[in-house]
Amino acid sequence: MPILDQLQKDLVAAMKARAEARLSAIRMIKSALQKTLVDSSTPGVPLTDAAEQAVLKILVKQRIDAAEMFRKGGREESALKEEAEKLIIESYLPAPASEAEIQAAVEEA
Repeated sequence: MPILDQLQKDLVAAMKARAEARLSAIRMIKSALQKTLVDSSTPGVPLTDAAEQAVLKILVKQRIDAAEMFRKGGREESALKEEAEKLIIESYLPAPASEAEIQAAVEEA
């Protein structure tokens, strides 16, 4: 299922649950993906999984950097908010490979 479709379902669920933090993060993710779709060289063509994941990874990096800067500025509450958003974004990324999976792939190659 494309990430945008999953985001739409999660958006509705977050609205019904009145989960403001999750709702805000999902809206941010959805708008970033839609902006990338509009800005792409072939508008109207859906984003590939790799392109969607690249956008999500950029958003994760932005949250990490923002949390670090907030901590340097003494704003722990804002840093925690950024980290919570990072966790929500990461939930849409595939799980990283385990050490055993990496080792098996190396041996197979």
